Amino acid sequence: MARSTHQPTAPTGSSVVSGVDVAVGASALALGAAVRMVRRASALLEPVGRAAMRPPGAPARLQPALWAEAVGDIGSRRRTSIRRELIRRLDSLVPALLAEVLKRAHLTDMVLRYVDLDEVVAGVDLDSAAARLDVDSVVRRADVDAVVDRVDV
Repeated sequence: MARSTHQPTAPTGSSVVSGVDVAVGASALALGAAVRMVRRASALLEPVGRAAMRPPGAPARLQPALWAEAVGDIGSRRRTSIRRELIRRLDSLVPALLAEVLKRAHLTDMVLRYVDLDEVVAGVDLDSAAARLDVDSVVRRADVDAVVDRVDV
């Protein structure tokens, strides 16, 4: 077995977390060993399995491979149907769930805390935005008397 170069992480102070880490590590080692065994066994047993699935001399309708293919086709169609139904349900559930989360998330506070607004504004094409302004409309709404009152003559 190869020697690990992984350095242990600092203790978390929780025996539960340490226990989970041990269980995950042991599971990973056992799974790795099982995968290696299955790969070796499958290489040895593959010719036997091929002969068992398509026995020589047996009529096509009695060959297990034919049955397996038929069951596989049924499974494939069912999986596709389940996937479509899951997508359909998620398409209606996710927006509703997201709306409920966002109601409670105080999104403005999060944007102010986590978004670099200077970086966002730096990426804005201000010339393009200014070109779309309706300056005449802005001037019509301006209080010209208040502007004149502020001018120091």
